[in-house]
Amino acid sequence: MTVLDKNLNVMVLARNEEKYISKCLNSIKFQTLSPSKVIVVDDDSTDRTPEILSRYKKLKNFEVIRFRRREGDTSHNYARVLRFASKHLDDDCEYIGIVDADTVLEKRYYEKLLPRLEEHREWGMTGGILYGEDISPRFYGLPCYVYGANRIYTRECWYELNGGSKVLRDLVFGIDTYHYLQAFLLGYRPTVQLDVKSWSMRPRPLTRERLFSRGFISWKLGYYPWYMILRVIRNKAPSMMAGYLKGWLAGEEMWATKDYVRETQLTRIKAILGIPTPETRKLEEIVLLMKDAILQSQRFRKKVFMR
Repeated sequence: MTVLDKNLNVMVLARNEEKYISKCLNSIKFQTLSPSKVIVVDDDSTDRTPEILSRYKKLKNFEVIRFRRREGDTSHNYARVLRFASKHLDDDCEYIGIVDADTVLEKRYYEKLLPRLEEHREWGMTGGILYGEDISPRFYGLPCYVYGANRIYTRECWYELNGGSKVLRDLVFGIDTYHYLQAFLLGYRPTVQLDVKSWSMRPRPLTRERLFSRGFISWKLGYYPWYMILRVIRNKAPSMMAGYLKGWLAGEEMWATKDYVRETQLTRIKAILGIPTPETRKLEEIVLLMKDAILQSQRFRKKVFMR
């Protein structure tokens, strides 16, 4: 059996995506290596998304289903909808893909990626470059990030991440980054493919709220004040400094990431100055620290911005 014979199931979650959903689904539909099943979940959209999706119900490998929200639930709970979608995965699928509804894939996306992932099962997950999006975890010293918007998992990795089931286990804010870090803890080595392309048609804007949150979390992570000032100047983001100062003035305790983050900042400055530095920490230690930071920042966002 070749990689071309193996089942690839792809999940696409859509909430009010009338501007982008056709471009996204067409980029999947016309792949040179077609997924055996495309699970499209409409998250109770209120625009023309359901009407557009009705056109894809006729395609034999497309399954279009609707997620019914709880009464009074107005926010897009990505993890909850992903769990719903995962219940519809084929039991025998060998690869599980996720594509954001505002993402477009190059025509040979899966043709390029699947043979490599088949050869390197130890990766657990892979994906191509996503033009238009930042790779924020790279800042913390992690390897080049495998995006959540265009990712493919091996069956083994997906099932291990979810406790031996095809159904998503953890309802975590930032589930894509959480899975990325969990995969490292399970012994996988997620790897991005820099020659495989996809495009984000709607990069997320950095609102004042998001910048304030980043500033506060930067304090909790343990940023040096001088490094934070440089970051604020570079991003022209006073709201970020306001969040950082709030953490400082409120006497918020820094997380266990402090030493590693500060070490990383010094390493980056030395690299800019041309001063060589050896790697100082094992990857597993970094992953554990950042996993804790993600969960902590999730609780903070929920407490402050999701009341």
